[in-house]
Amino acid sequence: MAPDKKDRPIVCFVADYSILIGGKERQLLEIVRYMQENGLDYRVISLSSMGLLYSKLKESYADKLELIDRQKLGFCGTVSALRSFMLNTGCKLYHSMDNLSILFILLASVFLKIKVINGSIRHAGVSKSLSYVFDYVMLRLSSQVIANSREGLKFYKIRNGQVIYNAVDTERFIATPGSRFAVIMTANFSDYKDHKTFFDVTIPLVKTGVLCRVGLLGDGTYLSKWQNLVRQEGLDGFFTFHGHSPDVEKVLQDYGTGILCSTRKYREGISNSILEYMGSGLIVIASDAGATGEIVQDRVNGLMFKTEDCHDLKQKLLWALSHPSECDKMRDKAYLTLKERFSYEGNMQKLVSLYNTLG
Repeated sequence: MAPDKKDRPIVCFVADYSILIGGKERQLLEIVRYMQENGLDYRVISLSSMGLLYSKLKESYADKLELIDRQKLGFCGTVSALRSFMLNTGCKLYHSMDNLSILFILLASVFLKIKVINGSIRHAGVSKSLSYVFDYVMLRLSSQVIANSREGLKFYKIRNGQVIYNAVDTERFIATPGSRFAVIMTANFSDYKDHKTFFDVTIPLVKTGVLCRVGLLGDGTYLSKWQNLVRQEGLDGFFTFHGHSPDVEKVLQDYGTGILCSTRKYREGISNSILEYMGSGLIVIASDAGATGEIVQDRVNGLMFKTEDCHDLKQKLLWALSHPSECDKMRDKAYLTLKERFSYEGNMQKLVSLYNTLG
């Protein structure tokens, strides 16, 4: 017999394998932390025992965590185990940020009157071809779609979705003492980011003595390619490759300007990199791609340049370096943007309100 409503979890989160902690994983951990700290009942199902996300969940929330290992159970076994969990807990609301988990939830919940929140829209242009079709079908079959940007909803043609922006806890940031002549880009080295434009601009500015230091925070397929380029240019002493770091805020303390170069092809969602720049007091310079315009207002709380345009990025960077008082005002506005639009408490309350409405 299923538990009474008062004994049921408000919501159950379902997450698949994740080797690193990216934007959606950080948001899931923040939501779980909020639920825990506010005494709200929930459960978390991990569909894999591998990866950093499972380790983090097990470390902090073991009593709320259920492992249904799809690698061991196989497809049908995973569906069966998930259905048993649904029947035993009586939870009527499931929330996931990846569409493979959504597929398992939908199959396991047939005839069970369960509602599904699909929070997988964390970008505004990455999915292509069959991947796009799969995502689109999963979104359409879900009870409620949450995106973290208007551009994301537009990309998937979802008209009845709800935008809840990333919830950012500003308490984790410390204002940087770093020089604005020290610049950093926080992004994995993949096709989704435009490191070519970043290096085309920063290498000459280092050689001419304009920039004193350049940092790259992230890992990925093309990391060695750009490390080799810096080595060939003889600039090892000026460029620092930090790799993947769990202490992003600490790394940002050594820099005063944060740059994000996106691509025309894959565009950009709500970038955690930009939000972290803002929280740490860096000057923000970002491509005008995708949902970046929902965070950055040019010459108000940061600077925007034309996507994949080296000349425009260089001009915006040189302007920032030569206008310190204007940049101080932009940094103040950026922090205010973070506190208001990306409020931790405000956006978490919106999410919990949705859980209560649907559950």
